Amino acid sequence: IHRVDQAVLERNFDEAIFWAKEATSSPSPGQALNTQDIFALVLQGYCQVWAGRNEEARVTFERVIQEVAPGGVLPAPPILGARLYLAAAYAGLGYKSNAHEQARRGVAEYENDALFKPIAEAFRAKALAQLGEVDAAIDALPHLLEVPAGIHPGELRYSPYWDPLRKDPRFEAVLKNPPPVRY
Repeated sequence: IHRVDQAVLERNFDEAIFWAKEATSSPSPGQALNTQDIFALVLQGYCQVWAGRNEEARVTFERVIQEVAPGGVLPAPPILGARLYLAAAYAGLGYKSNAHEQARRGVAEYENDALFKPIAEAFRAKALAQLGEVDAAIDALPHLLEVPAGIHPGELRYSPYWDPLRKDPRFEAVLKNPPPVRY
């Protein structure tokens, strides 16, 4: 996954897609994918979008949805962060209401978890950005920059997840003067 992250930050999306595919295990037929596999598929889907490979991205995001919630139902026990992966996949497909609902429920699941709640909130903010909901995504950034496990200024500066926000002067202001980190 680290190679995928590096390639994404370098905007070498074809390489990122290659490494995302490598990071996905090949389970036996009928065996479910694990959490890392699902995360790699989400990354692969977004890299496909950013590379202009929209049909491949659609297939990848639909696979994420089918793997995480076959028939629309989360398996018991669900994959760690299942709703966050669903939110990311729905956002990648442009399904706003589904993305919002899964992101809201994903954050709520980790309400009392100091580590996973900021991660969930960051997934939500990225989904908002990908859906073009600039105001809501920008509003989430100051908090996410302050908390451990949120996001860091370097991620904002380089990650393509935040590209939809780049032309907004409020985003530029956050980049130039991020709040102090409290950890």
